[in-house]
Amino acid sequence: PEGHQKMDFEIVQGAPAGSISITAEDMIKFLNAHLGTSGQEGRSILKPETMKIMHKPHYQPDPRSSGLAHGFFYSKHNNFTTLIHGGDTIYFHSLGGIIPEYNFSFFFSNNTSTGMTANMELQLTLLDTFYPEPTGDELSNNYIGASDLTKYPGTYLVNRHSESDFSKLVKLGMMVSVKLSPEGGLDISNFMKITNRYVEIDQNIFQEVNG
Repeated sequence: PEGHQKMDFEIVQGAPAGSISITAEDMIKFLNAHLGTSGQEGRSILKPETMKIMHKPHYQPDPRSSGLAHGFFYSKHNNFTTLIHGGDTIYFHSLGGIIPEYNFSFFFSNNTSTGMTANMELQLTLLDTFYPEPTGDELSNNYIGASDLTKYPGTYLVNRHSESDFSKLVKLGMMVSVKLSPEGGLDISNFMKITNRYVEIDQNIFQEVNG
């Protein structure tokens, strides 16, 4: 049926990965704590050395690529760093993050069926508007070399799944498809059937053509 539908309050039993229920105002206070701007009378809650450890990448498949910090997805741009994390229940979709170099925090949350996509588009629009960076297409024009792209096409499994109980069957619905693009580069389709085109900007490093 069309229109809004009232749903019961969701209780997620997934601590520490989930189970948080918080207002947008309080979530911004949490994010600001990572910028050293939260706390009583302007005092920082976290020590600078603690934040430094939490904000650095603890895993990167390549030092030129994105990675994982402590509870954040880490991405390094030319002039700034983004540290973000999202969360989704059945009805709610949220995304928040910080840009330490600009002392900037942001948080989006909505309860629409297309909320996950909306949050990602909001984040990209925010960064493109206030902190623009070269697109993959622009960077690829300055890249002279080229890797053998024929080794990449195939179907891949997302590695965020169980291997020890029946829930491992979920991975069958989380496949990622990689195909060669007729225009050059790679067309990557995620398990939500959203396809984006990526181009090589450095040896074996790819960026979304318009991202």
